[in-house]
Amino acid sequence: MIDDAGYAKRMNTLPKHVVSRTLEKLEWNNSHLMEGYIQKEASKLKPLDLWKRPTRKRPNAS
Repeated sequence: MIDDAGYAKRMNTLPKHVVSRTLEKLEWNNSHLMEGYIQKEASKLKPLDLWKRPTRKRPNAS
């Protein structure tokens, strides 16, 4: 399979936050294991702007 669009490269560069009670080592590129109190750990992600989505302009409704 050829990835002409570069999706694999893009996915490998994006941060991945994994929640697990059993994993000790992550094999994926740019992956981070979230342990302990998950709600507290997840709240740390928001300041990193990982949750921001690009906004699209909507056409004016007439």
